Amino acid sequence: MKFHLPAFMISEINDEYHFGMSFVLTHLSEYTITQFSLLSKKQRAVVKLFLEYLIEKPDYTFEKSDIKMAIENYWSN
Repeated sequence: MKFHLPAFMISEINDEYHFGMSFVLTHLSEYTITQFSLLSKKQRAVVKLFLEYLIEKPDYTFEKSDIKMAIENYWSN
């Protein structure tokens, strides 16, 4: 996850990833939480900034509440 996540995030920023990046980062299971636990504090902060960026994109209008909840409950810790 440490190595693949940045590539997926860059792909989303460049409008090349069309599979709903927010779902992976907001619908956290025990498995994904284990994967994300490997991220450093700085890396988690970048994911938080990325999610805040997604909130502003029109493609993520319907996911805004899930994104905000994930930021508050997981990515801000």
